[in-house]
Amino acid sequence: MEKVKNELVFFGGLHTVGGVHVLFGRGNTGLMFDFGLKLTPTLFNHAVKPHPKKEIQQLLYTRLAPPILGLYDVERVKDVNEDGLQNMWKMNSFPEYSNLQIFISHMHQDHMALLPYAKENIPVYMHNDAHSLYKGLTKSNEKLLSKAKIVGLEHGEKVTFEDFELTLFEVDHNSPGTSGFILESPEYTIAFTGDWRWHGRHPERIDRFIQECKQREIDVLITEGTRIRNETLWDHQKTKKEQTVLEEFTSILQMKPGKLYVNVHPRDVERLVDFMMLALESGRSFVLSKQVATTLYHSLIEGISVLKEHPIINRLAEINVLSESTEGLNDLPFQAISTDEIKRSPEKYCIHCMYEDLPLVSEFEVDVKSNKPSYYVHADSPPLRNNDPLLLEWLKNFNVEYHYLSNRGHAQPEEVSYFVNEIKPKVVIPLHSPQPSLLVTDTALKYCPYYGESVIINELIDGKSKGEFK
Repeated sequence: MEKVKNELVFFGGLHTVGGVHVLFGRGNTGLMFDFGLKLTPTLFNHAVKPHPKKEIQQLLYTRLAPPILGLYDVERVKDVNEDGLQNMWKMNSFPEYSNLQIFISHMHQDHMALLPYAKENIPVYMHNDAHSLYKGLTKSNEKLLSKAKIVGLEHGEKVTFEDFELTLFEVDHNSPGTSGFILESPEYTIAFTGDWRWHGRHPERIDRFIQECKQREIDVLITEGTRIRNETLWDHQKTKKEQTVLEEFTSILQMKPGKLYVNVHPRDVERLVDFMMLALESGRSFVLSKQVATTLYHSLIEGISVLKEHPIINRLAEINVLSESTEGLNDLPFQAISTDEIKRSPEKYCIHCMYEDLPLVSEFEVDVKSNKPSYYVHADSPPLRNNDPLLLEWLKNFNVEYHYLSNRGHAQPEEVSYFVNEIKPKVVIPLHSPQPSLLVTDTALKYCPYYGESVIINELIDGKSKGEFK
């Protein structure tokens, strides 16, 4: 096929949260961003999984992975039926670029889960803090290892390709190193926000990104819009600041419950270590699973920059790992602790209990000697809503009191509108949203692409693309 020289091709994340797959192509270079899997709804769940050794084939055939075969490990895609794949996508051919590269905005699975299938030595760009977390994750889970050539970047660092360049800009989200970029070519400038929020620990990063976009006069803005949907569009509820979440957790600690279970996403490392410090200051040790402990420790020693001065660094020896033996803990600075030890003095511990760890509740709650209530603190970790029937049934069954501490990782709809109206791009493309067309803006053309659509960038900027302007 004759190559389109300046294009954006949209393969994922268009009318759903997560799984953003956008291919930018110019000359011989194709840059894919991001490289994850949408979490729900899909054709797979915890029980229905891709077949081992055929995972990427089946993800491609179900349109959950972008159909650019040059992105993937050659051995994993050698048996892919490309004609069938084109039929699934209703496309006569797929873009081809001799120089393929990948950008990953952060370490949530819906943005990076395809990384283990990436082609050997293909360049993958991400922030250094995201890279540190990734190295911690691979220490605890070999299935996440990748043959790709990962290139860690600092905020403001540039990567040059042919006649255009990408500058990485750190934003704020509930995972360290979350970043977007500004891409500048001789004819146009494109900005991609990644996932972002204004109510987290680092709102100044969003202010800074807006100023950078204004200075560069963005032609095309691609932004996430997770909370843009019918039920939230006109709901202007004030979102909690991160400090409020920490204060609420402190209040729960002051209630001095008996057994205290805490569900914090282990990839939200900043919140996890803050919760750990608050627990220690209240007289409770934090208890982690071996997997989470391994991820945390190796992420920290790899050097997550925002945590280099955190006081938890000097108190790691006070953290426990739930294990019946010390086997496999030799490279960790934590102490092993058994379920029986915790049962003897439950008031001394906070037990990190993720969704998949709920069966642990049965082991601890069978001990009926304590006359103090048990609490479960659910703080922005799967399941991501406070009405999950299975979680609530577990807690009800064992009479565990539920506390939902959430401030979410994404901007409110009116904040996305403000972002767009401040930088005044010529075109805005909202993604990572169930209803992106509901974005309100009066300063830019709003473009909502369809799956598999390829748009010529100059035509998009001129308002001449064939897709749907809103």
